[in-house]
Amino acid sequence: MVEAAQVPKTGEVNVLVGKVNEILQDAIGAPLRYIVNWGRLYSLWPVHLETACCSVEVGAASGSRFDAERFGVLEAFGSLRQCDLIIVMGTVTRKLAPRLKLIYDQMPEPKWVIAMGACLRGDSLVYMPDGPRPIESMRVNDELFAYDEATRSVVTSHILATRPMGVKKVFRVRAGSYELVATEDHPIATYSQTTSRKWALFQEALSLLAKGFTRGEVSALLGLSPKTLPYWIAHPPPELGLEIVWKPVGQLEESDLVATFSQAIEGAPHPINYAHEGRLRNRVTIPTLVTDDLAWLTGVYIGDGWNTGNRVGFSVLPGDRIREALSRTIQQTFGLAPSQWKQVTIESRAVAGMARQALELHGDVHWKRIPAWIFTSPMSQVLSFIAGYIESDGYIDYRNGFAQVSSANEHLIRDLVELAHFRGIHVGGVYTRMKENRLEGRLLRSREYIATFPKAVVAILPFRRQKRPVISHVPRSFAGKSRLRTNHQGIALQRVSSVFPRGAEPVYDIEVEGYHNFFANGQLVHNCAITGGLYFDSYNVLRGIDDIIPVDVYVPGCPPRAESLIQGVALLQDKIRHSTSLRGT
Repeated sequence: MVEAAQVPKTGEVNVLVGKVNEILQDAIGAPLRYIVNWGRLYSLWPVHLETACCSVEVGAASGSRFDAERFGVLEAFGSLRQCDLIIVMGTVTRKLAPRLKLIYDQMPEPKWVIAMGACLRGDSLVYMPDGPRPIESMRVNDELFAYDEATRSVVTSHILATRPMGVKKVFRVRAGSYELVATEDHPIATYSQTTSRKWALFQEALSLLAKGFTRGEVSALLGLSPKTLPYWIAHPPPELGLEIVWKPVGQLEESDLVATFSQAIEGAPHPINYAHEGRLRNRVTIPTLVTDDLAWLTGVYIGDGWNTGNRVGFSVLPGDRIREALSRTIQQTFGLAPSQWKQVTIESRAVAGMARQALELHGDVHWKRIPAWIFTSPMSQVLSFIAGYIESDGYIDYRNGFAQVSSANEHLIRDLVELAHFRGIHVGGVYTRMKENRLEGRLLRSREYIATFPKAVVAILPFRRQKRPVISHVPRSFAGKSRLRTNHQGIALQRVSSVFPRGAEPVYDIEVEGYHNFFANGQLVHNCAITGGLYFDSYNVLRGIDDIIPVDVYVPGCPPRAESLIQGVALLQDKIRHSTSLRGT
């Protein structure tokens, strides 16, 4: 006789042979699953794990105004053996994690989990192998950079899910030149003193040895070398050490160290696939790959270029220090001498079309953006691009050796800063100033956005102007890494300088396969678990709740509103209703 709990799906249990088995499975199994799961979804008996202010809103959802019992959520029961739903309400710390797992293990099957969450602003840039992309444009299966805490190195992973979550209150976190806008409870990776990783493994090894395991078995189970465990027994590792610790934005303090992206990117020249249609007045050579010369021209164009479709022009006037180098570079790259009028122009529809289609150069001064291919180009081309941008629309302090780029286009300047972060080039943060000009007796005011490159970076930029900046002394070579060293590969450290409110803005979040974290605007942040549930990250200090117990639904906010919890219950009920087994999964 087949027990009811052993009828998970049609065709999985052979009751009888042949067609009779299929008939009984379809005639009895499906209705039985529907009836049992229907009863379960309207009689959820919850365990309330109250650790923070989220429990207040759960109490409001149980009150007369929302009356969660109407939706099938009953009052809490004393015995865990009678409950089938656990609601994690608030912070889960390192100390609380084992107790959460113990409570979950004491509940009978089937059982479900609802937890709380948070997210990032929509224009936050997620670091991917093909360059940074806004989180709002992420798609399932996209590849991105994540951090493996076990091997202490940057790896690649894939996106499992992503969802928008509406407008929420956000805070801006500044750490050096890095800036991130996120909700108050979104966890960010900090480098803090805590129980060391070696000490935790050592304690786990001692526990296994006390249970009767041999040293060889313990080393194999914990992934230790055969010599490590005997050495630790004779010389125990230090109990405290600096490790990655997840802190919500609301708990960050000034001078906290946050983990930033510092992985080396090899890069490859961008291919130019362009074939001009129609007759050309001037013969021109279109390169097949982007070179250092073309990357420098792209930087000059971003700073002071324009494109009409018939010609490409550069607002470089006679007497400018780069005019001669600009004309010479155009001649060498395209085999066409530029027009030497007041401005430098390339009279070619083929070059104009190639610039728009292959090089992705669009927009005017207020709408220009750095092309995506620059982020993954070889370092020599990235430096040539930055040099061209500075020479065309920047300022170089010859006395002190630093360089600045300013623009009324905020997105363009932030693109430049993110390019420097992604490729490990030191850069100052974006700051603003009000600029005043007089035109025909009228006072015109505008806001400028400025990024600064320090002396050590200016010294290695391949400038082409007649008078190059002379850097008399560079205090140390700068490879783009933080002066604060870690024993982790691919990450650097920056000190938090400020955390302050930024109003309410649309926010998003994603779920990353395996590692549950990713780099947003260069900072290492935690992700969420949204497959089958809501779209928020876990509000916790240690790690994602889904790393401790399997989460079915994440509910928004810190604390979430009662309506959000009711919506989370509705999503869980929908999951149970469409379950293909009597286990509710």
